Amino acid sequence: MADLLKQVKKLALEEAKKIEEKEIYLSPKFKCHIQSLVDSVLIGRKKKPALTIDYNTDASAKVACTNGNDIYLNAGNRISNAYTLQENRMLALFGIVFHECAHILFHDFDNENKINDDLLKNGEFYVYSGFIEADETTTDEIIEAVSEEKTRPIFAKFYSKLSNCFSDVHDESKMCHKFHGVVERGITLSTEAMRSFSVSVEKMTEKYNKNPNPANALKVMMSLILQFARYGDFVIENDEEISTSNEFLIKMEELTNTIVIGCTTDDLEEKYTAINKCLLVLWPYIKEILDNTDSAGSSSSKPESEADDGGEDAIDKAVESILKSMDEATKSALPVKSEMPKALEAPSKSNPEEKESSDKGKAMDEKTAEDMAKNIIEGIKKEIAEKKAEECVEKNIKKSISETINSINLTSSHKGRPIQQIRKLDISKTDIDLYDSIMRELKPISKTLQRQMLNVLRNVKEEDVLKHRHFGSKLEARDTYRLDNRFFSKKKAPSNIRNMAIAVLVDLSGSMSGNRIESARKAAMLLYDFAKGLGIPIMVAGHTENYEDLKEFQYYRFAEFDSVNDKDKYRLSQIEEYSNNRDGMALQITSELLMKRPEETKLLIIISDGQPAADNYGGEAAIQDMQEIVRTYKRKGIETFAAAIGSDRDTIRSIYKDGYIDIDDLSKLPKALVKLVKKRII
Repeated sequence: MADLLKQVKKLALEEAKKIEEKEIYLSPKFKCHIQSLVDSVLIGRKKKPALTIDYNTDASAKVACTNGNDIYLNAGNRISNAYTLQENRMLALFGIVFHECAHILFHDFDNENKINDDLLKNGEFYVYSGFIEADETTTDEIIEAVSEEKTRPIFAKFYSKLSNCFSDVHDESKMCHKFHGVVERGITLSTEAMRSFSVSVEKMTEKYNKNPNPANALKVMMSLILQFARYGDFVIENDEEISTSNEFLIKMEELTNTIVIGCTTDDLEEKYTAINKCLLVLWPYIKEILDNTDSAGSSSSKPESEADDGGEDAIDKAVESILKSMDEATKSALPVKSEMPKALEAPSKSNPEEKESSDKGKAMDEKTAEDMAKNIIEGIKKEIAEKKAEECVEKNIKKSISETINSINLTSSHKGRPIQQIRKLDISKTDIDLYDSIMRELKPISKTLQRQMLNVLRNVKEEDVLKHRHFGSKLEARDTYRLDNRFFSKKKAPSNIRNMAIAVLVDLSGSMSGNRIESARKAAMLLYDFAKGLGIPIMVAGHTENYEDLKEFQYYRFAEFDSVNDKDKYRLSQIEEYSNNRDGMALQITSELLMKRPEETKLLIIISDGQPAADNYGGEAAIQDMQEIVRTYKRKGIETFAAAIGSDRDTIRSIYKDGYIDIDDLSKLPKALVKLVKKRII
């Protein structure tokens, strides 16, 4: 086993260098880390949201979302990928997840969905305050427009986008205030990354001037509203040259205070009043797009080649043009907000010592968050690398076993039959829980068996002899039948403890269902724990014949003599019944694998409920085949015992003779097994 562990360690170091970020983010361990972060900030909620993690690097791919119950995260998004350092990319991902958690904690999904539905279906605004400040004509125009079913999607989309934008700022602000630490650091990093993608006012204006039309003007204005809401300012390349001359910035001066209120208020009426005021400023652009649709169905804001076929279709196209402008504006301003706008930041502290202390605390929080991210990344990489290394070693073990199986001169009943090795590498929580539950009952019995077996092996008198030796002081005539040339014996020293290897073979036939397979599973776990407790190499295998293809023999490898880790004990929970049983073939394969062991004493323990029953294999002929196989390998030094389960114990006794053990009561196994071992070996 030590050699295998060295192999795994060496291979893991090589595999760690090849791991791609996608593997890290799609690993179960990363999802577990994210889920634990989500659970920690949503600790008061009865129902924790289900988490779905994807990896899509397309620039247009969704970043993240939540419906209040579940969270979706695209770990390959362009926001977190804006960072060079891997730990910053991970922290930015945390920030995006915390953004969604902020909505779950602070966003009123039910009421806001109802507000939007009422507007879209019935043409009813949540509140009409905000419109009062406009002239009567403008208000009448908006009310008339929203009464038309075809134009309602404009207002519904506008409400949805501005509501989401204000909620992003509001909810993340409350989230940072409540949790600080890694939450605030992650949100800050995601915000900084998003801002780096934002289009500057100069570039948006330049693009508009090349094609000045109301749809493009609406796009610029929507982008500026979203920018100011999310960043507390506009993305400007040269503040001195543009601030007093840009027509869009001049127009935005009417809205800055309104946006601040929309982002900070906890009151829905105040929030939607702010949205209404934004709508008033944008209405002239929306109205112009609708008005420019002539009776022939063409819109002057679009090329002639896109002319519509009729009045109703023209309205649809105009609405699509407005909605498209809003969507493009949202993309240019980016989908997530984290920090409070500058206009809302608390004034700086006048005490220099307090400010210095605050800066140090912030730096410590940042370092702690980055160290945490580094540790998570290294831990995940190590786990992935070790798993790949273990899979590689497991593949080599399987190959070696296949070579052994292929070299076996199977008895005539089994020749030419295809063999499938089955070993499930993944261990589930269910496997672990079942093993732990069963072993709580069996541990005392295992300790008893260990103690009694150890006493037998250790408490040996001077006059006792070691038998079955290649060399010794006496030739044992009764052992000259042995093919392994172990004909000699010698006096046994008190301190000489015999080397031993054990193989356990479990019948997985359909007749083992119910209590029988449960008993077999318990017996296998007990024997495995006993052997491991004494440092005795042990393997546990199972066998059946494919129900759908009766010609295929299936050999289950639950536990290996030499395993790459300590998880084999949990694989014993996977012992379950399947189909037929071809016992002779399983006996021969397991005996050959046991023969490969260097230990002097080799025990094969069979756990079964009766006689063999497989395709063209059963009855007296099958029993004779099994008995001959047992005799053959006894001559080679393998002692075979049969642990009987169920009502067919007499059949088991008739096949294995004095190697029979009744294990209906596992508490009696220590005494029975020790007695047989002492009789057969010592």
